[in-house]
Amino acid sequence: MNRRIAKMLTKFGVDGEKILAEAAAKPPTPNLLRDPALLEGKNLIRLNSIGTMDAMLELALGNKPSIPMPKDPKVGLQAIILFLRLNHTPWFSWKENDTPAAWSTRVMDALFHNLADQEIFTQADFLALDRLSSNPLWNGLFGYTLDLFLNAISDPTRVSNLDKGTSQSAVQAFKSSADARQARLPKVKYGNSLASFKDVAEYAIGEYLAGLDVNEALERHLVQAQLGLEDTDGKARFQKFLSDNRIEPDTFPTTVAAMYQQVRQEVRFQESEGEVAAVCYTYAQETGQTGVMDKLFANFADPVFPVAAKCRKYFHFGGIAPRDAATVIARWAARSKLLSGMRKGGMGKQVEGLMAQMSKSERKALMAFRDGRTEARSIGKADVDRYVKARCKMLTLSAQQAKIGRVEKLLMSQIAGAEQFIMRPGQEALKDMTYGVDVFFRALRTVMEDICNGTGSLLREQMKVLHEFEHRYGPLPTIALLCPMPPGMSAEDWLPKARVLLNKIENQHFHVQDKLM
Repeated sequence: MNRRIAKMLTKFGVDGEKILAEAAAKPPTPNLLRDPALLEGKNLIRLNSIGTMDAMLELALGNKPSIPMPKDPKVGLQAIILFLRLNHTPWFSWKENDTPAAWSTRVMDALFHNLADQEIFTQADFLALDRLSSNPLWNGLFGYTLDLFLNAISDPTRVSNLDKGTSQSAVQAFKSSADARQARLPKVKYGNSLASFKDVAEYAIGEYLAGLDVNEALERHLVQAQLGLEDTDGKARFQKFLSDNRIEPDTFPTTVAAMYQQVRQEVRFQESEGEVAAVCYTYAQETGQTGVMDKLFANFADPVFPVAAKCRKYFHFGGIAPRDAATVIARWAARSKLLSGMRKGGMGKQVEGLMAQMSKSERKALMAFRDGRTEARSIGKADVDRYVKARCKMLTLSAQQAKIGRVEKLLMSQIAGAEQFIMRPGQEALKDMTYGVDVFFRALRTVMEDICNGTGSLLREQMKVLHEFEHRYGPLPTIALLCPMPPGMSAEDWLPKARVLLNKIENQHFHVQDKLM
């Protein structure tokens, strides 16, 4: 096969013998994920090279390839270099009775096995890959979704623009929550000897949220904490304490304006699952492709979504169209020995693997559906439409909450950093003074946590809609993962059939996780 490839290269004006010699001189390591021939500049796995080489091998054998050849000759050349290097190894060399499909399947099995060892692809992901290889609806939805992900995330400037609305909503949600929390703070006045340290601390934090410097807020709180102390040097020591322990802007945002600026920086796009999904959905909205997302959720093919996102994140598809890339993955899944082991285990083993990764509430909901304790028979189009609407809203709201999560994590670390520089009891500071410091930072931490939690009200509202849907009809995306909805069938007709199939699986497979726990 090496000679055939070298001869084919010569026809295109490429020195095939030279490439063959170079490949033999640099054989790859058993760990494919570290081999430079398989990694693109950003350490993405060159899935395009595997798919292209499969097609070129078919051409070399006189057969019709499964995907069109890439227009860029560099993609083909890179694929050939990969093949020649792999062909000098005992693991991925071309066998006597080999076929292009068998060769590419061995390579991709090794890749997905490595990704599974890193816990990147889960049992649910592998089940979804298996389903999309045999269910034409899931296959089509996977191709469309992968296309959306690849186009939406391809350009950093575009990503920034697509994420702008979500980021601005996150900042506005934080400000609204801060205003609401400030309105609930105590309205006690300084100098009230009956006021508790906590009330005075929260009042001072309220002034900080209204624009007062945090050092001034801390000082006003501590002045109240010193009332009743009889010490001739107390005032001087107090002022020295404040001077020595001043909070600097690089430790904690000393004004609310600085805090909001910090929030705006933290909510900028980062490569997280929620934010990528939200950018993808915004891109679909701007390009008039939300129908794809609606159809995906309406068929409860939700598990396809994270699989497409992970393929976008870990694979390089340069030179081949996204739909062709989806074809490469689907054809691999249909032939994969890695997935065939899961298939041979039967539905019982598949259920066991899935149950082990589900939460207690999810397992409970699945069992309720299987036992007929849901209203699955009464589900209608309006119910499915409500589910689709809530699911789409969740994409943006989950991204907002991921951004706020980063803000909260930063604020908590900054509060801890500011607090650690304050003198502790037992040192040359009055114990009452340092007790007041403890109360101030404890109150500051609580207020900031409340503000961050308050931003998630809309997300919790949509989660409530989804939880109520699951409680009433069952965990339909999980059910669809085990028994995919046939193309063209309504949910009302599909669910009774799915329940019958699940009841054919022995009870022990559904309760294996409970036994382990």
